[in-house]
Amino acid sequence: MRYKAVIFDFDYTLGDATDPIVGAALDALEKMGRPERPTREEVRLSVGHPLEECYSIYTGDRDPARREEFTVRFRDVSREIEDSVLLPGAMEILTHLRQAGVKLAIVSTKGRRHLAGITARLGLDPLLTALVAGGDVPAAKPDPAGLNLAMEKMGVAAHQTLYVGDTVIDAEAALRAGTAFAAVTTGTTEAPAFCNFPSVCIAPDLETLELWLFAR
Repeated sequence: MRYKAVIFDFDYTLGDATDPIVGAALDALEKMGRPERPTREEVRLSVGHPLEECYSIYTGDRDPARREEFTVRFRDVSREIEDSVLLPGAMEILTHLRQAGVKLAIVSTKGRRHLAGITARLGLDPLLTALVAGGDVPAAKPDPAGLNLAMEKMGVAAHQTLYVGDTVIDAEAALRAGTAFAAVTTGTTEAPAFCNFPSVCIAPDLETLELWLFAR
């Protein structure tokens, strides 16, 4: 195994929380008295951005107080913990990497309560060395702070680490952190978008990524 550590994004990389995210976003907007009703696909395309930025994407409103209100209301009603599911191959790739002695981490923009609740319910905690949530660092991806904190917690250097994600935000974060990057096109970003970044692998799913990793 070339890498001593592999860091994963969560949404559309390891898991899918689309339905609870859509429900929470619509509920928060309604309680704020906003007329906007983004479609499921519009919400899906916003996943991976910080919640306050999602609010601005849906409404065009960048008022700091209302962005914060949306974030609070979203988290109050979100059922991400209960309704998130793993993507095909997620448990397998994590288990096999851990059995190979690779340290594992998840870095996500999700709040810690939601992220920790999801990983606990899905049985991922015994496999993980580190878990970095949105509020654990001062800036969201593509800022490399989350990846840097995960590497610090795992005791590894950037050249020993692979970051796996599904968006160009993830690809840029890896570039800025100095890690290798592997893309999976299990989210809303198609393969050609990653050609502008130094990706070591662009895989259609986690099963293909695992075959690539263990063939090296």
